[in-house]
Amino acid sequence: MGEQKSGISFLLYDILFLVVFIGLITTVFQFSGLFLIAQVVLSAVFIAFSFLGLVAITNNLRWGYTILFITMALVLLDTLWLYARIGRRMDIILFLTLIVGAIGFIVALANMRKAGPEEIPAVEPVDVEKVEAPKAPLAAAKKPGRRGRPRKKK
Repeated sequence: MGEQKSGISFLLYDILFLVVFIGLITTVFQFSGLFLIAQVVLSAVFIAFSFLGLVAITNNLRWGYTILFITMALVLLDTLWLYARIGRRMDIILFLTLIVGAIGFIVALANMRKAGPEEIPAVEPVDVEKVEAPKAPLAAAKKPGRRGRPRKKK
């Protein structure tokens, strides 16, 4: 059953990120110059981190949801910043990107809380017997040896 949930989460995030990144890229290409280059690089970084999070979700690693949560938060901040940069004319693509990004943010937050400490089994204390080490032979029974290099016998 865990595999099924992972598959559904992976598909859901794939669709959400597809819509978000297509919306971001179409909005970014309305600009020009250095701002365009910076936004394309930032979008590539978002895509790389979302890929890393999706791989972690597929392998049932808990930190995958944290990476996706952080990535979605940064995508939302970038989308809001783009909206402020564009001004009052908000096109439908940027609006849909903002809505789908908010949905992805909420889903990542819900999954991040669900994968919390409740799923980690409690470790029960184990009784350990104390074992004494064997005692060394008495030092008096042993002759004190000469320190240093052994003598040559004639």
